[in-house]
Amino acid sequence: MNLNSDNRQSLEALKRRNDLPPEAPEPHSVGTSTHPTVEEWQELHRMLWAMGEMLGTQTVILEELSGRLPPLAGLNTMGSDAAICRGLLERMGRDTETIRKLLEEERQRREQAGRKNGRRFLPCWPSVPLAPFQPEWLFLPLGLLLLLGLLLTSVRLWSGLSALFT
Repeated sequence: MNLNSDNRQSLEALKRRNDLPPEAPEPHSVGTSTHPTVEEWQELHRMLWAMGEMLGTQTVILEELSGRLPPLAGLNTMGSDAAICRGLLERMGRDTETIRKLLEEERQRREQAGRKNGRRFLPCWPSVPLAPFQPEWLFLPLGLLLLLGLLLTSVRLWSGLSALFT
């Protein structure tokens, strides 16, 4: 590496060389940003989450269906090519019909999941939400009973004293 002073460029020359041309846009300018906003990120996240849930649901359904299907027979049990094709087509037709029946049963099961069995009339009684139980609330009826007791005893005493003085 040659570090002679005549090979070195001045600082101004290096700055000019590294400057962007005036017609080129700045890489991180505010007006030309291609980064998504926070709302767009949230929307993308919601969309990906919904897709993941749908994929999970479909995976569960396919696993249930594949567990119900009988295993496929081997191809080496048949003789000629035509017999293999004919047997394979028949087998595929039966398997397709089985899959259709299973999908129909699954659809009916999902439709029935939200329904009640039979028609029943259950009256909808109004409900009053009650406050949670707290022991402090017991002092209110006890205090009212005490006041009632004092009132009754004072009436009894008053009537007794009034009878004594008249």
